[in-house]
Amino acid sequence: MSRACVAATRELREALYRAHISRASSGETDNTPLIERTLALRREQAQLLGYANYAEVSMASKARIVKPQAACANARATCLSTFATIGHLLLLPNLPLLIQY
Repeated sequence: MSRACVAATRELREALYRAHISRASSGETDNTPLIERTLALRREQAQLLGYANYAEVSMASKARIVKPQAACANARATCLSTFATIGHLLLLPNLPLLIQY
């Protein structure tokens, strides 16, 4: 059971809550500079990798998201391959006629 649940008064519960949520944001335990540096490095990483933000970097590693440029290139290659296959299938039976022409 948490301390806030057993605190006798509303004021004491509020004091415990405020102390809990601000425990690493002031004094010797202030980690604000570390958080700011981490965010800056994540922003830089996203830019270097060609993403709009770090959320896209994170999702790409989890969901295998393809960048729009790569998706277009893959779609174009697939289309060309499909057209080549269809063209080959249509051309092959008529090849003797085309050679005679």
